[in-house]
Amino acid sequence: VFWDTSANDWSTKGCQLASEQQDGVISCQCNHMTNFAVLMDIYGNMDKISDADLAALMIISYVGCAVSMFGIAATLLTYSLFRKLRRDNPTKILMNLCLALFMAVLFFVCSGPAHNSGNRGACVTVAVLLHYFLLTSMAWMGLEALNLYLAIMKVFNTYYRHFMLKFCIAGWGSPAIVVAITLAVGVDNYTKYGGICWLQPNAFYGAFLAPVCLVLLLNCIMFGLVIRQLVGGAATEFKKADKVET
Repeated sequence: VFWDTSANDWSTKGCQLASEQQDGVISCQCNHMTNFAVLMDIYGNMDKISDADLAALMIISYVGCAVSMFGIAATLLTYSLFRKLRRDNPTKILMNLCLALFMAVLFFVCSGPAHNSGNRGACVTVAVLLHYFLLTSMAWMGLEALNLYLAIMKVFNTYYRHFMLKFCIAGWGSPAIVVAITLAVGVDNYTKYGGICWLQPNAFYGAFLAPVCLVLLLNCIMFGLVIRQLVGGAATEFKKADKVET
């Protein structure tokens, strides 16, 4: 292979394997001059998956994504057609979550063709949008938990001024900040990885895994507080009822 500076990736164009000897010497022939290398699969995993298995996995992935997108679209359509269903804030939060999930699945499906197209700009664009909508999905999941926390831990039916506006800024704005910082550090953070257009490993840990772990941690904390409040409230009501009987 050789390093394609335009695609910023290894390429086999114009090169072919000439011979491979038993002592490990590999000879290649290329019709151009550039930086060459031999990429080796030291674990031998690539040969374990046949072309038929890869095709089957691709079909299963696309069918699964299509079913998911159909279900999410049906949910959004149902809430959009019936105004009574989308009056309260939990429903509005759910609609935003469904929209973020729909777009995340859509760009996940597009990441494969963008990876195979060889177009660097298209691959980076899809990777950026996939990163953004996956983060927004996690953000709205966290806001769903926060809304449940506020409803139970605080006071039921408490009015919060510009409630949905604040949630939309947090749900759609905070992921945009993370993506913008990732782009500012370097556009090369978005590249071809694992057959799709995605983040490089180092950027993945800081720009995706860390925010996801933070949301999951906060969700677990709020879930524990809500369960504690519900169990404590039930115990208090039981004690009051026991006193009245005696």
